[in-house]
Amino acid sequence: MPLPLVGAAVAGMASLVARYVIPFLVVKMLLALGIGIAVYIGIDTLSDQIVSEVRSSVTGLSGDALAWFSAFGVLDAIEIMLAAHVTGLSIKFAAGGIKRWFIK
Repeated sequence: MPLPLVGAAVAGMASLVARYVIPFLVVKMLLALGIGIAVYIGIDTLSDQIVSEVRSSVTGLSGDALAWFSAFGVLDAIEIMLAAHVTGLSIKFAAGGIKRWFIK
């Protein structure tokens, strides 16, 4: 006799979770993801402008200095460091968005 009651209680709780909790979590996760994407696009655009400014400044150097920059990969290193910062900041903003909405 108690087995059907347990089944009904579980079905009722599953219905409650599916109706209220899952949409809440989906909306909050999409909002946090949207914040992360917006930050990534903004910072990526800024880093592209910085790289192009550095490249245009380097072209004014003498041939020897330009050869050294090319040989040591200075411009590539700058691009890699900026890409790492962009990725780190977008992850921090996405995580901050998740914490802001879920942990109070």
